[in-house]
Amino acid sequence: MGKGYESVGFSLTKGKVKGRFYLVRPAKAPTPAESSLGSPEVALGMKDKEKAFGIHDPDADLYFEIRLDEGGKAADAKAMLEAVIRKAKAK
Repeated sequence: MGKGYESVGFSLTKGKVKGRFYLVRPAKAPTPAESSLGSPEVALGMKDKEKAFGIHDPDADLYFEIRLDEGGKAADAKAMLEAVIRKAKAK
């Protein structure tokens, strides 16, 4: 946690594909502590373009990412993330 944001992460396994899911969001109790993660924009900039896919929603102040460490590439991470993220319908 740092700079008013926190991250939530957990391991993912789908067959031979292994990786992590990350969510960066505003912290319930922000602290002035420094963090290498920081804001959603900082997390997006730290993304590994070969192994990860991330979505930054500036309106919601959130960042979602899937990083695959074994058995997959960024395109696989994109397909996995898009399978769980619902996009808002245009009004």
